[in-house]
Amino acid sequence: MTAILTAPTHSADVGRGSGRRTRTRWYRAVTACTIEGQTVIDGVNVEVPSGGYFGWGEQAAIAAYVTQHHPGCEVVDTWPIARPFAA
Repeated sequence: MTAILTAPTHSADVGRGSGRRTRTRWYRAVTACTIEGQTVIDGVNVEVPSGGYFGWGEQAAIAAYVTQHHPGCEVVDTWPIARPFAA
């Protein structure tokens, strides 16, 4: 499952070698839920606004997405990933 919290930034200022940073970053979030007494581990790709490093804003946005779209689940681990290919 892929989640997009903001519109991707594909403007001219994000080009390779421009020296400018993108305004969003992709993360892989591993979630854990308890369903009928069983622990279910799942993962989701999430795009969040980025301040240039993995800070509290990114973590809060990922946790908010998981809380909204996967009730009863919590974020277990998160790491940055490259932008996933479109299906």
